[in-house]
Amino acid sequence: PPYIPSPDMLGLDSEVRLFEDHVALDGGDDGLDVVWQILVAAPRLLVPGASIWLEVDESHPPLIAALFASASDAPRSGAVSARTDRSRQELAHIQLVSCHDDMFGRPRFVHLRVKDEEYGRLGAEAEGHDSTGTHGQS
Repeated sequence: PPYIPSPDMLGLDSEVRLFEDHVALDGGDDGLDVVWQILVAAPRLLVPGASIWLEVDESHPPLIAALFASASDAPRSGAVSARTDRSRQELAHIQLVSCHDDMFGRPRFVHLRVKDEEYGRLGAEAEGHDSTGTHGQS
């Protein structure tokens, strides 16, 4: 999805800034506008246990982790606080599984999964299987 924060658009390399469609790049003020829409829609569109892998801006993994940190009621600032007010209810059916670095060591990918409400945990893992069919083996 488009994930580049709007303020960062002018700093893109000229070959990207001048030739790529801005709609395909610009993710809004914090870069999470479309990511947020995907996460909110996922429980309605995907089966329990379904994985969601997203490429994101390197600033996003800590922001996304903060959105999912439902145990903390500490006040947040900036973009996180605006989304946190809505996030507990809207993201209750999604779980952040992990964050991953790209080949340059920058945090650029997040793995999320739709929860299986019947078991109160991740769907495929609740049955003793992971999405690769290896029965929880790595």
